[in-house]
Amino acid sequence: MAKLQPLNRSYGGIPIVEAQEPLEITVLEEDKKNANRKDPSKCVFAQACKRLFHGIAAFYKHVAYVEQRNATRKSFVYRYRMTAESTRYIIEYDRTGRFKAGTVIKLLPPPPAHTLEYLREHKQTVKRGPNKNPYPKKKSLTFDTSVRNGTGSLNMSNYRVDE
Repeated sequence: MAKLQPLNRSYGGIPIVEAQEPLEITVLEEDKKNANRKDPSKCVFAQACKRLFHGIAAFYKHVAYVEQRNATRKSFVYRYRMTAESTRYIIEYDRTGRFKAGTVIKLLPPPPAHTLEYLREHKQTVKRGPNKNPYPKKKSLTFDTSVRNGTGSLNMSNYRVDE
């Protein structure tokens, strides 16, 4: 079986870690000032996180990345799962540009089967046959262009498989 090399996961040079505790963000009217629809790092929800934590933030349909400092004052980008209700708020905001001031976005720690390490490990162990490309061409998908892509992935370092 192919051995996976260690993956250096970072966003803007800040390490990405899986969140361990839930987080609630309250969106205020002032967060709309510099916000852009359909932009994961500049939507009102990301602007609210920037106001609260003074760091980077990116919100996708199912995953959010929020920079916070830990107890030792070291910065990390925490990866959260979105609740279904929070996902509906994001979709509504992307389509209409409207949101209700005082809206609370709930972010949850990802369950073990949704962590990046688990997903990476299990995608690589799929058997594709002796002569098949380990990275087959993906089928074209039709996305609703009015809503950001909900894969929850960032442009991070790629990894290689050693045979």
